[in-house]
Amino acid sequence: SAKFVQVTVYERSRRHEPVEARSINLTLGRRGLKALEKIVSPSCYRSIQELGQPLAGRQVHEAGKEPVFQRYGLDDTERLLSVPRAELHRLLMQEAQGHQKISIYWGHKLCPERSWRDAEGNTELVFMREGETD
Repeated sequence: SAKFVQVTVYERSRRHEPVEARSINLTLGRRGLKALEKIVSPSCYRSIQELGQPLAGRQVHEAGKEPVFQRYGLDDTERLLSVPRAELHRLLMQEAQGHQKISIYWGHKLCPERSWRDAEGNTELVFMREGETD
């Protein structure tokens, strides 16, 4: 589609290796879900929705007090969606691979020691190292 710009992705993992997730789940709010819905296919969005676990709130435990439930929104219609990080990554990378304006280079690692920043600290030039995945 003409509304998309050309994107290049440098991915640390190899194409067919499972991604090790640093944390178990990623939680998406209303704005994050709305953004995802705009950029992925309807089938990918449905898969993310089916994969996720809706969260209405959290249980807060204070020393010496009874646990208290705190809602994330005003009522049960306002929920977060907790999605397994590795599965979300897999779905998004599959989606990206099918897009004509996205190029993916697998097995690359960022080299921050060689990257250049301007006087304000903004990254101007980024170096990637091929063949390193850890």
